[in-house]
Amino acid sequence: MKLKNYHIFLILLIAVFAAYGNFLGGQFIWDDKPLIADDPFVKNPHLWDRAFSTERYENSGINYYRPLVAISFILNSVFLGTDPFWYHLVNIILHFCVGYLLYLFLRMKFSWQFVSFAAAMIFLVHPLHAQVVTFISGRADSLCALFILSSLIFFIKTPDKRANIYLSYFMFILALLTKETAIVLPFLLLWKKSFLRKAWPLFCIAGIYAVLRISLLNFSLGNPFLQKKGFAFFDVGIFDRFFAFGKRLLIYVGSFMAPFGLHMERLTAYERISPEYWAGIFCALVLTGAGIKKFGANIDLRKSNKSFFAHGIFCRLLRFAFSLLRSKERVAIAKMQFPCLPAGRLADSRQKSLIVRLKDFPLILRPFITAGQNNRPFTFCFGFLFGFFHILP
Repeated sequence: MKLKNYHIFLILLIAVFAAYGNFLGGQFIWDDKPLIADDPFVKNPHLWDRAFSTERYENSGINYYRPLVAISFILNSVFLGTDPFWYHLVNIILHFCVGYLLYLFLRMKFSWQFVSFAAAMIFLVHPLHAQVVTFISGRADSLCALFILSSLIFFIKTPDKRANIYLSYFMFILALLTKETAIVLPFLLLWKKSFLRKAWPLFCIAGIYAVLRISLLNFSLGNPFLQKKGFAFFDVGIFDRFFAFGKRLLIYVGSFMAPFGLHMERLTAYERISPEYWAGIFCALVLTGAGIKKFGANIDLRKSNKSFFAHGIFCRLLRFAFSLLRSKERVAIAKMQFPCLPAGRLADSRQKSLIVRLKDFPLILRPFITAGQNNRPFTFCFGFLFGFFHILP
């Protein structure tokens, strides 16, 4: 039975509030206080334009530049007040909007509705996103994902309409002003080579943004444009960062596939000896080589579901390259800004035997089990029903 879009909308909305509604009573914690409760922009909304010319932790030198996140907090306080309830509510709604846009985007790729529906549902209730949804200051990831998916949908839906292309470019700019990791968006469009002609402005926008961020909008303590002390971009050696990148990659991928024992932040020491650091580098090289091989072989990613999602994951790995430019030892588990990995597997197994579909059952159920551990039996039931309907022919 094929569901209407408004049915999907309501089911996803119910699932999101079933999973995260118990956090509406939460208070300001950690970075919420300096970024919201004590933020001069939130207290003085008429200063909103300064958000585009300064970092969030003003004069701290940590280079945290997220102007549209600051604007969203200002609008939150102006129209809904400063009670944490309203900030949590907006975070949940933003997360839902991302999930629904993900569903619409995947419907453009898959004719089988269940694949798009299941991927959006897993994305919405996956425990990795608890940090983004329940931590008010984590809003940057949801907002960035919202603009990225909007840009992709406008770009792909009717690429011959100039208005849609311009809207796609505009959404990309908004995504960059929300979080710098949005810079990987143009690479996502490489999955279809006919997009290259209209995608080059996105690469130009990304290049202009990168130049601005390392020059005029670089608020690092060692910024040569601000302090004239030379190009001291790295306070930790590049090789140490390279190996830390491998460890962080394993943490992200492992937490996505087996979401147990999750933490807000994890410390990754800079070293080159531990096996997991080498294992992470090996995995990154293998995935990078596979991605290059797929693209070089002229495979039509529209006809290969696994290749389509592998390309998405490959582009997502580009985001980790930013860790080579950062001095933080902490790894914060943030929103995965690519379609859920199980969707590619589900699409390929649709026509296969019952045994193959049974083998995929744990892949679907795993994130729901973890979500159900937090007194969310309704969420767990969603997971079981998804798995059951996948087994049916």
